[in-house]
Amino acid sequence: MPPCCVPAAQRIVGTSRACARGPPDTITVSPRGGILICEDGSGQGVDGERTCGARLVGIDARGDSFVFAENDMLIDRPIAGKPLIP
Repeated sequence: MPPCCVPAAQRIVGTSRACARGPPDTITVSPRGGILICEDGSGQGVDGERTCGARLVGIDARGDSFVFAENDMLIDRPIAGKPLIP
């Protein structure tokens, strides 16, 4: 994935072409300094059909992003750690 973090500007931007991302739902820093971002899966794929599942995206020391975990299952009820916004 292309860079997601711009350290000089002190901001995180969604630049992935795999899914059009909105703002992250939750951001946390690991004990070793890594960053994990929770996304609710509301993005639409570039093909206009695929919707990305809820996922955790990591950001490494260079500012590059990677998918740490992804859930592609359809969940129509709230799950722990992710708020439900009807």
